Amino acid sequence: MALSSKICTYILNLIDVHKDEDGFQLPSENFLATKFKVSRVTVRKDLALLQSQGYIYSVKGSGYFTSPSFAFSKLYSIGSESYEKRKVITLNNQNIFYDILEKLNISSTNININDYFGYTKVFYDKKDKPRLYNNSFILKPLFDEIDLTKITHSLLSFIAENNIPLDKQINKAFVEEKNSQDVHLLSLLHEKELIPTVYGSIISKDGKFVELYQRRYDPDDFVQNWVKFF
Repeated sequence: MALSSKICTYILNLIDVHKDEDGFQLPSENFLATKFKVSRVTVRKDLALLQSQGYIYSVKGSGYFTSPSFAFSKLYSIGSESYEKRKVITLNNQNIFYDILEKLNISSTNININDYFGYTKVFYDKKDKPRLYNNSFILKPLFDEIDLTKITHSLLSFIAENNIPLDKQINKAFVEEKNSQDVHLLSLLHEKELIPTVYGSIISKDGKFVELYQRRYDPDDFVQNWVKFF
């Protein structure tokens, strides 16, 4: 389900405006129902969608609040298309880990690859076609246990659930040659050889690299949806 309703758009704009405020309280269900002239059932469905994707959380008897995981950085758009399904595959490629560090100019001196859990998350569209994938490494000591089901659903929600305070996110965009993983995961069998790629990291308030990632896009999807970086 896409975050395209007027209520979702309104809430996402509020999150962006109040991105520097941890746990900003959102308007009530009654307020939203009145403002958009819809039933509270409709409001709850939209709020449940935002909550399922990690943007907000609810406190019984108090209302809805912005998730701490989204207060640390400006929201960005992956495009208008909704990604309907996600699949996670365990990743053991050390070369990708060190390539991410190199692209982000992060020294490997104080970073131990054995402290990181690697996985690949593939995103599919409504037609069950793979559109992009993340090669991600997350810092294991910060989590009580690695729950692949929750990571598949939303890594940021999983980070928030483990009470990890975040500070910032860095992204660097590149265009790279197609490789065997692109062919396998994105089914890129056409003649296009250049793949839009983003290298990035999520950093905690105490300076730890919570996640290091490489995100690779289907070129057609990238151009069609005007992917934005911040």
